[in-house]
Amino acid sequence: MNFQKALEELLKYLGKYPTFEFHEFFLKELSSLLKKELKGQEKDFFKQMLTQFDNIKQFRKEIITVGDNELLSHIGDELSLYSIHIKKGSKFNVRLLMFFNNDNPTFLCAFYEKSGKRQTGYEKFIKIAKKRYNELRGE
Repeated sequence: MNFQKALEELLKYLGKYPTFEFHEFFLKELSSLLKKELKGQEKDFFKQMLTQFDNIKQFRKEIITVGDNELLSHIGDELSLYSIHIKKGSKFNVRLLMFFNNDNPTFLCAFYEKSGKRQTGYEKFIKIAKKRYNELRGE
């Protein structure tokens, strides 16, 4: 799928979840992933993403009981940051960091998680998510 078509599909799919909120840089990060790491895997990625979005819609804060999703409890009391796992075998491994704003999912950060020698650490992305969370709160 070419990049322009992938972006159109992404926007169409995100529009199906009107109560979900997306930080502008989250959208840019997803676009970048579609252009690079997810190139050629867009259809599979969208299918997995939509499944996770449906799960979030259904389970809300209990999303951590589904799949490999996690509550990053070491963030502190003021922010419950969730890590949503979108993976298909060895084809791709994406993490979406989000929180619930008045029970509405708000997505802050998206990144490709690498394993092995070049394993991706969460610390960098947690800092980014916290900064964006504070921006949304006007701090």
